Amino acid sequence: MVLKCDRGGEYVNVLNLTDETRQRETQTRLTGCDFEIVCSSVKGVWAVRKISGNHNHELGGNLAGHAAKRRLNELEKAKVRAFGGQGLAPKDIICIVRKEFANSHSTAKEIYNELGTARTEELRGRGPIKALVELISYTNYFSKVRLVGDAVNYVFFMHQSSVSMCQMFCTVFLLDCTYKTNKFGMPLLNVVGITSTYATFNAGFAYLHAENEEAYAWALQQFSEVVTPKVLCTDWELTLMNGIARVFPG
Repeated sequence: MVLKCDRGGEYVNVLNLTDETRQRETQTRLTGCDFEIVCSSVKGVWAVRKISGNHNHELGGNLAGHAAKRRLNELEKAKVRAFGGQGLAPKDIICIVRKEFANSHSTAKEIYNELGTARTEELRGRGPIKALVELISYTNYFSKVRLVGDAVNYVFFMHQSSVSMCQMFCTVFLLDCTYKTNKFGMPLLNVVGITSTYATFNAGFAYLHAENEEAYAWALQQFSEVVTPKVLCTDWELTLMNGIARVFPG
């Protein structure tokens, strides 16, 4: 077995990138270091047979500077994925990992990379919006989807617990739409309910192809199948108000 310095070798530009085509300014850690240790095992006993070459760079005292030491082990990966699934931010996840695994040298980059790998595996080649549609179709949700060809145009969904809350507290609901602030790049209509103690809860969500009267009317029509609200509050968005008038003319 040959142990080599992790800064050995030379950078190979396999993509033939130039200064003009390169999207990020990056540098290589490789310095062509030729230091290596040759080991072998005889009757189950390992021994160093040869040490050759010299380091052509300063020796780093921080182990986090070595990619091999920053890698997450299987237990750490499981923790990162579990906390990521609960919605924790990477900066919070790395604090938990460092607290639970004293020998961990992972950085925020490893956390982001593992979360990205988990998302890729979960999507299984599907687009994010199609993955969402499949999730809410087979789990504990009330959902409606409108397709135009193979493209998802509108998605409305409510968790069953939200359905129960809406039917218990059906008086006042707040409506607001955010634009291009999510991974799907679609306007998101958020319906918020208010309980008798003035606490709020997420009543329902709708991803819409566009912020127009037709889209709002479609989403509100699906909402009306669950509950008939007495009061709907908006931020004076005209198209949303017109959509409300179409579905709840009273």
